[in-house]
Amino acid sequence: MTPRHILKTFPALTLVALIFSPVLSAAADQKVRVRVASANVRLKPALDATVVGKAGQGEVLAFEKKTGDWYLVSLPPDQQGNVVTGFIHSSVVEEVKAEDAAPVVAAEKPKAEAKPQAKKPAPAPDVEQKAAGRNVPLTARPAFKRLYVRAGGGYGQNKADFGTDWAFDYYHEQGYVTEAYNLDASGLAIDIGLGFLFTPNLGVEASFIPAGGDIAGTFEAGFPHPFYFDQYRVAAWEEKNLRYGANEVNLDVVGRFPISRRLAAYVTAGGTYFLGVKIDTLGQLGYAEVGYPYTEVNVTPQYATYKKSAFGFNGGAGVDFFLTDVFGVNINARYTAGTAKIDVEGATYEVKAGGLRATAGVKVAF
Repeated sequence: MTPRHILKTFPALTLVALIFSPVLSAAADQKVRVRVASANVRLKPALDATVVGKAGQGEVLAFEKKTGDWYLVSLPPDQQGNVVTGFIHSSVVEEVKAEDAAPVVAAEKPKAEAKPQAKKPAPAPDVEQKAAGRNVPLTARPAFKRLYVRAGGGYGQNKADFGTDWAFDYYHEQGYVTEAYNLDASGLAIDIGLGFLFTPNLGVEASFIPAGGDIAGTFEAGFPHPFYFDQYRVAAWEEKNLRYGANEVNLDVVGRFPISRRLAAYVTAGGTYFLGVKIDTLGQLGYAEVGYPYTEVNVTPQYATYKKSAFGFNGGAGVDFFLTDVFGVNINARYTAGTAKIDVEGATYEVKAGGLRATAGVKVAF
């Protein structure tokens, strides 16, 4: 290019520089000042994005661009000279001009002339919280965990009565046997559950409850006399070492109601499968005449175990308090009910299973 052409284009270049210099200067002077006690700088322009840094009240940051309600800012270099870049929400900062960009703390007077400082006002509520329309700061809300396991022990109560009468032929008459049982399965209770939450308020749970107890039996048998009609020789006895057992499998719908960050209540309802309700009862009755005048009969009872599975229902409620994001304590109450119809040597016993249980234990979320 000849000197003549340079002279001709110089005024044009000067005019362009004069037009665009304010724009370039403004872009270089884009700054924001933090106006809350502590502001989060996030990896992405989203309220649930990872926090990569924080800025204090009055700190001035340069920003490259604004995306929606978010500024892309750069934090001051750390001791190793590394610069962290991230997004800060517009609700916690204010744009400042170049002449006002000095940090607020720089305007403080020297300590020798400073007046007694007034009490600092309480930090403003997390403005991000207000922008998200929530009741707790977003930085304090743990991630939603869907799977959990709980286990607890406590006290369970189940008491019931059952029995039957039956007859037999003897000396051209009918003898009789009466069986009455008292079931007591009250005592230590264990409740183990595995649950999955579809949402923070709705889920399903499968639980297992082993149960057992004692059965006390009272018996009476009448044997017709070999010489006299309508006269019975009666034998009565008791047996207190009989056993009861029932394992429960529950499948429930869970309705959960969060109260605070760590505290939540819930209710459960669903079906119960009583896996093998077992009872010890009189299986056979042996007897022998006592010598003349045959006023007595010796009996030799034999006991056996019988079982039958059955369906029922259950309902309950509980409270969780999490000490950390994954570990907490659990209090649970449940009532289960069902009836097992057990066949014993031609007789049918209707045995009530289940009962009321209250347990306390631990809960782990994943």
